Parts: sequence; C-alpha cells; structure tokens
Amino acid sequence: MRTARLVKTAVGTGAAAALVVAFAPAAMAGASGGITVPCSSGAAGLVAAVNAANSAGGGTIRLARGCTYTLTTADNGENGLPVVTSRIAVNGNGATISGSGAVRIFEVDGPGGNLSLQNLTLTRGSASDFGGAIFNPGGTVTLNQTVVTGNSAVIAGGGIASGTFGPNGTGSLT
Repeated sequence: MRTARLVKTAVGTGAAAALVVAFAPAAMAGASGGITVPCSSGAAGLVAAVNAANSAGGGTIRLARGCTYTLTTADNGENGLPVVTSRIAVNGNGATISGSGAVRIFEVDGPGGNLSLQNLTLTRGSASDFGGAIFNPGGTVTLNQTVVTGNSAVIAGGGIASGTFGPNGTGSLT
C-alpha cells in the first residue's frame, strides 16, 4: 500500500503554483517493464505512451532526463494528452511537460483513473474551464516532487482542479 506525507500544496483560480514533496514508491507494484518516452519522440511519443498504458490497464511511463515535452494541439477536447482512465505512474526524471498555453495537460477520470507523477514539472497548461495542468473530477492524483507552475484556467484551478464537479465527482489529490 502506498503511503505519502504531504508537505506543501497550493491550488486555486487563475495562474497557480504548487510544489508537492512526498514519499511514495517511484513505480507501481508489479510494473516491471514500463514505457520509456525518448525526448526525440516529443508530444507524439507521450500521447502514444498514455494510450498504451490505458490500453494495458495501467503502467509506468519514464520520461527522458531533463527533457521538455511540448503539447501544442489537443488530443481530445482541450486536453493535450489522452484522458487517464487507468493506473498510470509517470517518472519524470526532471523532465517538463508544457501545454504551450494552448491545451490542458492531464485529465484524470474515475473511477479507474489514477495518476501518479514523480520528479516532473507541469507548466503553461491552459483550460477554458477547470484545471490548466490537471483536471481531476473523479480520479486519484498523487504528486511526488512535482512542480505545477504557470498554468491557467478560466473558471477554477489554474494549476489543478480536483474534487467534486457535478453529481459524480469524487476526485482525490495528494
């Protein structure tokens, strides 16, 4: 079972910044292979990795050390990446994912959506409604040594919108 200690978090409307430092396993139990996304594969490689992990019922995605992956077009709705619907862990290795001011970076849908981010920066995500970097209306999101900065949303949660949105919303954020 995963245990975590939340040290600091800040979310809100407009441009928001959050720094979360916690302890948790770097990868999910039982995830041995995982998917590595080379820096040269860019946004397309990241989209393919999330799709593959969702299709497999979950998995671990490893990003290239220090790489910046820039999302410039929506994969679905206003999300730059596919909606997370399974248990996905992303080991950022100090990488950055940028929404380039054009798209939201992650959406996590429940009840099966479970996103764990470690050692990653999410920046320049943008949404016309909720959560510029992460919109979590019904899944589970865990941030470990992850920085969320310079994101925006028109209605709420410039960086992260997580919680109850509508009658079925039960999002959880650590």
